[in-house]
Amino acid sequence: MAMLARQALHYATVWGDPHPHNAQVIVTTDAAYSRIVGQRGTNTQREYVVGIEGHFTCRPPRCATSGVLGGHGSPGATPVPLSYMTFNLPVAPADYHGGVGLDVRFHVLDLGQLGRVTDLQPYIDAIE
Repeated sequence: MAMLARQALHYATVWGDPHPHNAQVIVTTDAAYSRIVGQRGTNTQREYVVGIEGHFTCRPPRCATSGVLGGHGSPGATPVPLSYMTFNLPVAPADYHGGVGLDVRFHVLDLGQLGRVTDLQPYIDAIE
């Protein structure tokens, strides 16, 4: 949990909010997560999905591929305020190759649709 909390705090800070709140984590699959965000995923490998609320900012073109701007964005585009972020990491360390799926959104996702959610916020609070 401590590793996930450090990652959550890092991404939240990079996206503009060093004090995120309501951080949660769940173990699921990319296929299951993709269904609740309206995408098509087929990977059934177990992964952690972490959801974080905060005051994040998408500054194009950095987030142009995140889905926030429909895949578009130019360096001069106006920053877009966002309130929710998710990222995912494989459960098995051997399956981790340095990449992470990161998504920022306008609204909070109900990760409880995927199963039992664990509160990650106390671990983040312990770091801050």
